[in-house]
Amino acid sequence: MQETKSPEPGPWPVGWESHRNHEIVYTALNTTPAQRFAWLEEMLDLLRPQMPELLKARENDPDRKYK
Repeated sequence: MQETKSPEPGPWPVGWESHRNHEIVYTALNTTPAQRFAWLEEMLDLLRPQMPELLKARENDPDRKYK
């Protein structure tokens, strides 16, 4: 029986966690601070309507350590 060699490492990371880390680094290096800030403002605008429900759920969480 012949042994098969593992493929040579290429430019793509292997595994979910490696891919996730690669994407984070790639995004951080290829965006400007202004672009990252604009994205953050957009996410805050999307979450703002849900904040009262999120805070209420957090207050009622029995596993919450600090109240």
